[in-house]
Amino acid sequence: MKKLISVMLLLAFVSLGFSQQAIEKSALQSMVDTELAFARMAAEKGTRPAFMAFIAEDGILFRPRAVNGKQWMVDHPLPPSDKRSSLSWYPTVAGMAAAGDMGYTTGPWEYKNDVHDAKPAAFGNFLTVWRKQTDGSWKFAIDLGVSGPQPNATIAAWRPPKNPHRETEAAHVNVQVEQALLRAKDSKFSTLSAARDAQTAFNSFAAPDIRVFRDEKFPFIGKTAGLAALPATIR
Repeated sequence: MKKLISVMLLLAFVSLGFSQQAIEKSALQSMVDTELAFARMAAEKGTRPAFMAFIAEDGILFRPRAVNGKQWMVDHPLPPSDKRSSLSWYPTVAGMAAAGDMGYTTGPWEYKNDVHDAKPAAFGNFLTVWRKQTDGSWKFAIDLGVSGPQPNATIAAWRPPKNPHRETEAAHVNVQVEQALLRAKDSKFSTLSAARDAQTAFNSFAAPDIRVFRDEKFPFIGKTAGLAALPATIR
C-alpha cells in the first residue's frame, strides 16, 4: 500500500510539474509569440491596424526622428487607395532581460506595394523592443527598421534556446537603480565618443554579439564587423 501511495504521489507531482510548465510559458517565448501575432495581424488586417494594436501608449517610431508612434499614426492617417500595401516580417533573433519584463526581436522584412504583387518592392531588417504590461501582455516600446538588399537565401526563423536561462521576478528589480546605472553607462559612451571617436566608444561598450544596422546593408553581426562598419571620422 505504501508503495502504491508513493507511486501515486510521484505521478501527481510529475503531472503538476508538466501542467505548471504549460501554464508558465517563458517570457521569451511569450514575447516572440506576440511578435508573430503582430506580423500575422499585419498580413490579415493591414500594417497600420496592427501597429496601432501592438504599440504601447508611449511607444516610439522613427519617422525619421523619434516620435510618439501612436500619436503620429493618428496625425498621419493613410490616404485612400484601391491598393493594400503589405509589410511582412518574422523574428530570427530574440533576447530577454533577466527580469523577464523587457526584450527584443529582430529579423528581415519585405514590402509589397500591393498585397497581390508577385514580388516585393523593398527589403530590410527590423528591431523591436518589447515591454511587458501590467496585465501580462506585451506591447512594443520601440520599433525601427532599415532598408537593405534582397537576401540571397531564407534566414532561419527564431527557435527557442535548448538551455533557456531562468527569468527572475521583475518585482525584485529596483527599476530606479537600474535606470540610473543605464543612464550613467550611456553618458560614458557618449562622452568617450565625443572625446575620442565613435570606434573607440563602440569598441569599449559593444557586446560581442552586437548587431549594427545601416541602410542598404545587411546587418553587421558581431563586434569586429560592427566596428568595421563605423567610419573612424564620426564623432
